[in-house]
Amino acid sequence: MSIAVHNLHFAYHEQPIVQGINLTIPSKKFTAILGKNGSGKSTLLKLMAGLLHPTSGTIHIFDKPLSKLSLKERARLIGYLPQRHVPTFPFLVEEFVLTGRASYIFSTPSKTDKRQAHLALQRAGVQHLQKRPYTELSGGELQMVMIARVLAQEAPIILLDEPVTHLDLPHTERVMTMLSDLAHAGFTIIAILHDINIASRYAEHVVMLKEGKVLHSGTMPHDVTTVEDMYEMPLKTYHLSGKTFFVPREKNAY
Repeated sequence: MSIAVHNLHFAYHEQPIVQGINLTIPSKKFTAILGKNGSGKSTLLKLMAGLLHPTSGTIHIFDKPLSKLSLKERARLIGYLPQRHVPTFPFLVEEFVLTGRASYIFSTPSKTDKRQAHLALQRAGVQHLQKRPYTELSGGELQMVMIARVLAQEAPIILLDEPVTHLDLPHTERVMTMLSDLAHAGFTIIAILHDINIASRYAEHVVMLKEGKVLHSGTMPHDVTTVEDMYEMPLKTYHLSGKTFFVPREKNAY
């Protein structure tokens, strides 16, 4: 397993957010984290990234305690894409992606660093943007460049907080297809998603949260009951190409 979480608790100002989570994330798979707003999804992801420290409990990355890893060790194991990023300095795209190599660079970028940054741009399909100022990109372009920066880290685990929430349909398809391809190529992908049907289409493993606790962990449930419990609303299912999809029931069916 890439990540193992044991009895994890976290609170903001004594308000419990994550409550006794026990969880294992499979290696080299695409895992989606689902749940209502306020269910603890982003907090859990930040805890797994080492950006927050748990109130109690442990997180292991490839059997190593996360709390014992140095910043450099963590950066070489985990890539993290935040929910929002506002560009402030007009780096060229290629310069920005190169900053993903920070844990490898001693003083100046080496040929290897530049090569890996270029490969990351290619893998994300944004090499044509490399000479563009980072501050002039569209939302979809910005998200792909952010992913390229994470790929430049060469970290085997990639955590993404709502990577497609503000994207249109073509960019959503592009990002999700790329993440699925990365999982098939051997990366462990963990993404918070708001759309359960996108998760059903692409994710091999899902974690469903409710009030800071794990409601379900495994393949997407075919039984609507668990999903209704998570969203606290009546749903119905339909099946297509071996996948289960969920839609709200009609009002007159409530």
